[in-house]
Amino acid sequence: MKKISIVIIASVILFSSCMDEFLNVKPVSDLTTDKFWKTETDVRTALNSAYGFIQSTYNSGYSQWFEGRSDNWAPLNTSSASNSPLSATFNQLTNQMSPSNWAGWYDIVSVANYSLYYIPQTPIADKVKQNHYLAEAYFLRAFAYYNIARIWGDAPLVIKPTLKVTEIEYPFKSSQALILEQVGKDIDSALVKADKDGTLGGSRTVNKAFFSVGALYALATDYSMWMHEYQKALDYSVALNFFMNNTAISLNATADYSKLFTPTDAIGQNENIWVLQWDYINQNNTINNAVWTFMAPTGPSYTYSSWFYSGSGGYNPALLPSFNGQRIKGWIFDAYYKGDRRKATTLDSVAGGTSASSPYVIAVSTSKVLLKATAGIKPTTVMQSYNFPIVMYRYADILLMRAEAYNKLGNITASVAELKKVRDRAGLTNIAAKITDATGFSTIDGPVNQTRPATGYVADGENGSSNQLEMDILKERSIELLGEGKRWFDLMRTGKAMAVMNDYYDYALTISTTVKLTKYTDEKQLYWPIFYRNLNTNPNLSGTVIDKNL
Repeated sequence: MKKISIVIIASVILFSSCMDEFLNVKPVSDLTTDKFWKTETDVRTALNSAYGFIQSTYNSGYSQWFEGRSDNWAPLNTSSASNSPLSATFNQLTNQMSPSNWAGWYDIVSVANYSLYYIPQTPIADKVKQNHYLAEAYFLRAFAYYNIARIWGDAPLVIKPTLKVTEIEYPFKSSQALILEQVGKDIDSALVKADKDGTLGGSRTVNKAFFSVGALYALATDYSMWMHEYQKALDYSVALNFFMNNTAISLNATADYSKLFTPTDAIGQNENIWVLQWDYINQNNTINNAVWTFMAPTGPSYTYSSWFYSGSGGYNPALLPSFNGQRIKGWIFDAYYKGDRRKATTLDSVAGGTSASSPYVIAVSTSKVLLKATAGIKPTTVMQSYNFPIVMYRYADILLMRAEAYNKLGNITASVAELKKVRDRAGLTNIAAKITDATGFSTIDGPVNQTRPATGYVADGENGSSNQLEMDILKERSIELLGEGKRWFDLMRTGKAMAVMNDYYDYALTISTTVKLTKYTDEKQLYWPIFYRNLNTNPNLSGTVIDKNL
C-alpha cells in the first residue's frame, strides 16, 4: 500500500487502554497508512487529536470570536496591538490579527475528513462501534464548520482528504449558506450512525469530555436555532435528555451552581452536556486563555460592562446602553434580578471604574473579574496553572434556547415556563421587588413581580411572539451564560448585533470620547476578515464566492 503522510501539527490527546481519560498530550506526526489506521486504537487516537485542536484553537481566539465582541464586556487592554481586546469589541478588526486565522478550525476539519475516509477501511469487528466513530467524525466536522460559518461567513468548504500530492488544490470560498447546509448534512449523518444505546436504561457510558449523543443533539439544537428552524430545535432538545449517562439531564441545584465550572467538578455535573477539559502540565504549561482572559487578577483583558454593574454613586440611568429601544438598568440595579443567587459566584462585585468620571465602562481597574471557574473565590496568579474546563453545552443553555424557540412559534406560555426554570434556580421568585440606587435618592425600578407571568407579555411580534419576552430571554442568556461564549452569536442569530452594538458604542463615547471604534453599517462587518497569510498562500481566496466543495 502506498505510503501517505498525515501531518498533525497540534497536540494530540492519547488515552489509556480503556480510552476514557487523559494521560498525556504530545505532538504526533508522519502518521502513515502502513503504520496507522490498522486498529480501533488507531481510530480512537486519530479522533482524539481533534479535541487537541479544539483546545489549541479555543486558546488562540476564543475571547475575540465568541465573547469579547459583544456588549457583555468592556476591554481593559486599550493598546493597538494586533490582538487587542479593544479591536475586537469596538469593531476594529483587521486581517493582521491572529484570530482572523482559521487554520486551527481546518485542522479539526482535516482530522474529520481523514477519519471519515479511513474508518470504514479499518478492521473493527463491532460495526456498531465503527459507525459510532463515524458519527463522532461527522459531529466534529459539523462543529468546526458551524463555527467557521459564524465567524467568517464565506469560507472554503473541504469535505474530502488529500490523498495524493497531485490532488492538492487551492480551495475557493464557498458561501456561508452552502457551509451551513453541509453542517446540517453532517449532523444528520451523525444522527444516523451514532449508537443510541445510551437511552435511559441503556448500556453506553458517556464521557462528557468528548463526543456523545447528547452533545450531538445539543449541537443540532444550536444549529437549528441559527437556521431559524424552531420546531426542529425543540425536537432535538427533547431527544438529548435521554442520552446522558442513562440519567435524565437536569439543572444543578442552586447550591451546586459553581460546580458547573470548576476544574474538579465540571465533568461530573448532570447539567453539563459537553465539557472541554484542560491539562496545564501535559499541554506544555499552557494557560487556558479561553477562561483566564476574563479572570486574571493582574489585569484581565476584559471587565464586565454596565449590563452587569451600573456604577456606584452618581448613578445615572441615562448613561446606559439601550437594548431594542429600552434602557438597561444593569444586573445590580434591575429589580427583576434583585437577590439573584448567581452573582456571588459569577462576578467580582467591586464597583466599576476608578473615578467619578468613568464609573461604568472602559475603566482601567483590574479588580472586576469573572469568578465562575473559581466558585466565587477571587483569582490569584497561582491559579493560572489550574486545569480550568470550558463548558461547551449545558442544560440551562438548552432550556433558554427552548424558551426562545417556543416564543418564536407563538407559544408564549410554554416559553415562559422554560425561562422560569432557569430563573427559579437563580432564586428569582414570585415576589414584588424594588430597587433604589446606591445613594438612595431615586427609585430605579419596582416594585415588580420578578417572574413575569405569560399573561404579562403582549403578542406583538411575528407568529404571535412577544418582543419583550425575546428581550427577557436574551438578557437571561447573557447573565446565565456569561463568559461561556454565547452572547455574540445570540445577537447575530436574532439579527440584533448591529443595532445593539451601535447603541453600546454610543454609550461608550459618552464615557470616553477618544475611544477608537467603528460603527456597524454593513452586515459584512459582523464577520472576521481572512488572515493575510491565508490570502498570500491561496490566490483563490481573494476572488468571488464559488459554491464548490472539495
